[in-house]
Amino acid sequence: MRSKGRRNLKIMPITEAVIPLTAIVASVGLAMLAIYFRHMRYRMYHRERMAAIEKNLPLPEDFFELPARPIDSAYLLRGLIWLAVGVGSVIFFVTMALTEGDKDLYSIATLGLVPIGVGIAYLVTRWNEMKKAAAETTA
Repeated sequence: MRSKGRRNLKIMPITEAVIPLTAIVASVGLAMLAIYFRHMRYRMYHRERMAAIEKNLPLPEDFFELPARPIDSAYLLRGLIWLAVGVGSVIFFVTMALTEGDKDLYSIATLGLVPIGVGIAYLVTRWNEMKKAAAETTA
């Protein structure tokens, strides 16, 4: 016999859990792969420098500096992508709220402000980097 305070708990079937688990494992795996390849690139730079030092080759002035990250359109691209995703999600949920008449979707639409903020941060970073690069070339 059951006690009155006990609830009926539904157990999620394994097939419903596979998709989120796969997404989590894949995203963590991709991040680990990116970190590994960055480490291998720095390791290659180190081996190259050590081989040149061991062979007593003449070293250029910037030999011990890591290669500079180019100021290209990477920040611009990332900023525009994040901004577009944020604006698109806000427009989607506001449209859904208007068509469905569900006021709760407006609060979900505010979640689009997060990628909008990230996009604006990337665009501001690009603007600052461009300003710094322009100041270094004129100085």
